[in-house]
Order: sequence, then C-alpha cells, then structure tokens
Amino acid sequence: MFISKAMRVFIVLYQEGSLKKAAERMNLTVPPVSRMLKMTEEWVGESLFVIDRNSALPTQAGKRIYSQLLPHYHELNNMMLTNHSGSYFKIASPQSNSSLMCDLLYDVINRVDFSLAIKDMESIHDDIDIFISFDNLPSPKYFEMSRVDCTLSLICPIELASTWKNKILLTEKAMTYQPGFKKALASLRIHGFTGHLHHVDNSTCLNHHFQNGDALIFKNVTTAQSKYHVLPVTYHQRLYIYTNTLKRSRRHDTFLLYIRDATDFNLLS
Repeated sequence: MFISKAMRVFIVLYQEGSLKKAAERMNLTVPPVSRMLKMTEEWVGESLFVIDRNSALPTQAGKRIYSQLLPHYHELNNMMLTNHSGSYFKIASPQSNSSLMCDLLYDVINRVDFSLAIKDMESIHDDIDIFISFDNLPSPKYFEMSRVDCTLSLICPIELASTWKNKILLTEKAMTYQPGFKKALASLRIHGFTGHLHHVDNSTCLNHHFQNGDALIFKNVTTAQSKYHVLPVTYHQRLYIYTNTLKRSRRHDTFLLYIRDATDFNLLS
C-alpha cells in the first residue's frame, strides 16, 4: 500500500541488474518496467541506469538514490509484513542443498510459526532476510554477521562398530575443501581409517546411500540415535550467518534462536 510501483521497479531493477530479470521477479513484461523507469527518471531529472541489451547498470545518481531509499523501502515492507503474517521469510545460502544445511533448516522449519523461502545464492542480496555460508563473504554494511561453530559426529550403523576402519566415508565434495573437514579426516586416519571418500553431491541421495549401505557419515549428534554407532572423531564446521538489520524483526530473532537450539550450536559474536 505504501510502496509505489515506481519505487518497487527502481529497487528491483537495481538488485537484479537487468530489465528482463526485474520484470520476471515482478511478474511483469519488460515494456511496463521500462516505462515506469523512464517516468521515474523524468521525475528525478537524472538518468538512473545505463541500459544495455542484457544489463542495467546504475549511474552515480542511481547508486546515491538507492542507498538513501533502501532503508525506507525495507521499513515499509516490514510494516506490510506485520499485517501479512504468511509472507515468506527469505533464507539464502551457497550451500542450501548440502546435507548440513538441509538438516538444520528442516529442524527450524518444523519449529517456527512463519513460512520460509530457501534460495541457493552465491552472494548476499539486499532483499534477503538471512544469508548463511560456510565461508566469510563480503556483505553490505547493514548486514550483521555472527559465526556459528557446528560439531558433527562421525557415525555408522551399529553392525559396523568393529569393522568401520575400512569402510567408505560419504561426503559432499564441497565439504572436503573446508579446513574443519581436512582436520577431521587427518584425525580419522590417525585412528586407523583406511577407507576412501565417496562424493555424493545431493543431500537426499547422500542420506539414502548411508541408510542403505555400509558406510560412515558426519552428522549432527542429535541424528546419531540408538541405531547408529558414534565414532571417536568429530568435524567442526563454521557457519557465517548474515542478518539484514534493515529488515530485522521478531522472525529474525526467532530463526537465530532455533538455529542455536536445533543442534546445540555455539553462537559466537
């Protein structure tokens, strides 16, 4: 109600960097988006974007107006969300399809009283509520970063308790580049592990392989129920959580609380 079409077009076009992408995000075609931009530029008296065939690059005036307008845009959005509790809370991560993130978010989804929209993104966008990554990434100044250290236990079926050392270790390839995983693997070798790594880059397939085979896997300790044997090796994975302070509300605080509670994470500042 308080956000005009012109304001929304300007914000979305700035964030998407393309007339086509902006139109798709707003469920419009390109011509009305282009017309609205032209009207806005005439009203402002300056060119706000340099439009190319495949891109829309903001001018200095466009960058200045965006930085001034964005806080008000988010504040108006928050006012609208107060009256629309069903609106999606946007979570994004480059590792959204990893088994660690899927386990974490599945637990949170079952506890929160609002709907989550989970996106796979490589970088932090202005319209995201919370961004989670295995790596420390550049972020806009209005995103607040906190670190989370997650401890994963190495588990296997109980029947493999005495023969686990020569079994395969299931993991996602992206995890093998993490310092915590490399340290855990070195510790595993010290404990006599002679098996090899088997990469499965899909959380559903990864869990299916584990449940139907004789293999090891790193899982949150809460997953290691009575039917699994917990081995003497842990994997510490750091997560970086970026909270959009311009959009911060009760939902952000609730989400962060449940992340911590879900797996007994150690939340660091």
